Amino acid sequence: MKFKNTIHDVLQAKCGGCHNGGNALAFAALPISTPASLGEYNEVKDRTSLSDPANSLLLFKAIGLSHPSPLVNSGPDYDLILEWINDGVNYE
Repeated sequence: MKFKNTIHDVLQAKCGGCHNGGNALAFAALPISTPASLGEYNEVKDRTSLSDPANSLLLFKAIGLSHPSPLVNSGPDYDLILEWINDGVNYE
């Protein structure tokens, strides 16, 4: 699984409402734009933990623990992102 073709699409659909520039603070914290870029990938990758994928900041924020909740813990999109982290956060 790859960031460029899969994970970016999930993040764009679930998080892009704020993180695509609609909210300046959210975009500054984690920019999600179209098309996917290497810079964006690095920002997302920095919020993952290969040693403890389920506790990655990316997932922690996405399920709404201190943040609006675009994903459901153990829902299909959450599981997809968790699998991507477990697989080593590949770009393409």
